[in-house]
Amino acid sequence: MLPGSNKIVSIDIDGTLTDYPKPWLSFLRTQTSQDFDSVFSAKNALGLKNYDHYKHLWRISPEKYSVQIRREMKELIEYIYSQQGKVYLNTSRPFEHYQQMHKQTTDWLTRNGIRFEGVNKKSLRNLENQGVRFHIDDQITELNRLSNAKHLKYLILVQGNADARDEFGTYINREVHFSDTGGILPLMQNIFAREERT
Repeated sequence: MLPGSNKIVSIDIDGTLTDYPKPWLSFLRTQTSQDFDSVFSAKNALGLKNYDHYKHLWRISPEKYSVQIRREMKELIEYIYSQQGKVYLNTSRPFEHYQQMHKQTTDWLTRNGIRFEGVNKKSLRNLENQGVRFHIDDQITELNRLSNAKHLKYLILVQGNADARDEFGTYINREVHFSDTGGILPLMQNIFAREERT
C-alpha cells in the first residue's frame, strides 16, 4: 500500500498547470501588434533585449496573475488530496527578482481554488526537502535536470510528443511517463493503484 506520505507530487506551474506560452504570446500580440507561434519565434523576431523587456512587463502585469488554470490539472490536484497525498508547486518563476511575485502567485492560486503545501523555486534541493516522489513538468530539460532528486521515482512529461522520448536519458529506479493534460488524471490513478498493490 502506498501511504499518503509517499504520494507527494511536485507540479510545475507555467506550461503544466497553465496553458503557457499561449497567454504570454497573447500578451506579446497586444504589446507589439505581432503574432508569434512560439517563444522561439518571438525571441528571434524581437531580439533578446526587447524580448526581455516585454517579459518584464508581463511579469508585473495583472494579466500574468489572471491566467486560467487547466481544469484537468485542478481535477488532478483534488484527486491527489483525496488520496491523502500532497502537492508542491515548484516553478521557474524568478521570485528572487520580483518582490511581489511569490505573493501574487500564491494569491492567484488560492483565488482559483488550488490546494498546495507550498510554492517554491524548482530545484533539486527543494524536491528532496519536500520528499517528492512524482514530478510533473512540460519541459524535458527540467525533468532531466531534476531526475536525480533523492526520493523521486516518477517523471511525467505533459504535452509531450513521441519525439520527446528520445531526449530523455536513462534513469535507474525512475519511471518516465508521457501524457497530455487530458490523460494525466487516469495516468496518476493507474500509478497510485499499481503502487497500492505492491
